[in-house]
Amino acid sequence: MPQSFNLPFVLSVAGAFLTSAVVASIYVWPALRVMPRYEALRLLAAFNAFRFFGMNFMVAGFVPRS
Repeated sequence: MPQSFNLPFVLSVAGAFLTSAVVASIYVWPALRVMPRYEALRLLAAFNAFRFFGMNFMVAGFVPRS
């Protein structure tokens, strides 16, 4: 394995993905299926926009250092 490989980080990301997938399949997917398509897509797009904006603060150089 390369030295830059960080096993705890990879396990954390994999665990978060697995947990999110289980929660989405049990709670979110059934609720989205009964909604009208336009409303469901609007909800998913709004959620994705907040995720994208939050990730911008993790990009090096995006947030100035104090």
